[in-house]
Amino acid sequence: MLLNKYYVDEGYEATLVRPGYALSDRVLYRAVDTGLIDGQLVNGSALLVSITGALLRLFQNGKLRFYAYVFALGAAAFVLYLALTI
Repeated sequence: MLLNKYYVDEGYEATLVRPGYALSDRVLYRAVDTGLIDGQLVNGSALLVSITGALLRLFQNGKLRFYAYVFALGAAAFVLYLALTI
């Protein structure tokens, strides 16, 4: 009993260390890091940027008149917004 220090280390490992490893592996690593951070935030934002780029690519045709027309529409909408909010 004294040689094993009253089995304090074994009890500590069984009650705190092993459950802590299991919690960090199953919950923190697999669910939070892999599922939420890597899966939703990183890959989700990359997918959003890809879809947005594909949609904006449709408006890019290389014609200066079209760009000026869209700019004028945006400026008019902004002025109308300012006029209505003041």
